[in-house]
This record gives sequence, structure tokens and C-alpha cells, in this order.
Amino acid sequence: MPKLLAQPKKLSSNYIPDKLPHREKTIESIKRLMMGDAYYVKLQVQGPAGSGKTSSVIHATRRLPVKTIYLNMKILRSQYTAYKSMLEQIIEGNVSRSLSPGEML
Repeated sequence: MPKLLAQPKKLSSNYIPDKLPHREKTIESIKRLMMGDAYYVKLQVQGPAGSGKTSSVIHATRRLPVKTIYLNMKILRSQYTAYKSMLEQIIEGNVSRSLSPGEML
């Protein structure tokens, strides 16, 4: 039986292609910022929906020797869920539900 889709993962909302045409300058700017002398870099990217913000940042940082975390604030709508997600990505494990946002910091 033939497959309906040859590469179904390309339809995933998490899929980032290997090449992002017309975003080379943006990607290089992000790489330079992330590889600068600063110990800690906070990057906030703004733009209209579907303009490639998330894809550009993930593409730029995926091969850099730096630890990155990703927060989708559309999903993480509270301070608690944002801090919990940050901590879980940093320690690479589960965080106790009994901790308050202040205790997580």
C-alpha cells in the first residue's frame, strides 16, 4: 500500500527545514549575538505571525556550542508554567509541583 505522505514530519509544527531562504542575514546576526563575549544573552524576537521568527532562532542556535532554552509564551501563559519550563530545560528533568515561581528562581 503506498504512503499518503512521503515525509509526514514536514507537516509538524515543530519541523525546521535545513535551509531557510531569504533569512541568511537574520540567522547570521543571531549567531553573532549568541557567540559574542557576553556570558548571558537574552533574545526577544518580534514580528508578525508566520514571519519565521522561531525557525530563524532555532536554525541559528541548533549547531552552536551554547545551551539554549525555548519558551512558547502562547502556550505558557502563567509565570509558574514559564518558570517551570525554563527550569526543566536547564536541569533536563522534572520539577516538583510544590515549588512556587519564586522558589524555582
